[in-house]
Amino acid sequence: MTTASAFIIETTESAVGVVVLQDDGYRFFASNPRAQSLDGRIFKSPAQAEREARRLESASAAGRALMRA
Repeated sequence: MTTASAFIIETTESAVGVVVLQDDGYRFFASNPRAQSLDGRIFKSPAQAEREARRLESASAAGRALMRA
């Protein structure tokens, strides 16, 4: 059995990037402009990258809601 070395990172809205296993952790590659701030960051796990992407999405949604108010 082999361990996957790349994972798609999804949020509630869409796929936002992939993480690829490297020597120092999982490097994030953004595929969506909303996740560009995560591009190149190293995470300890795919789950950690997904949590950060979801946090970013949540913060962005809150900011958009404030702009409409």
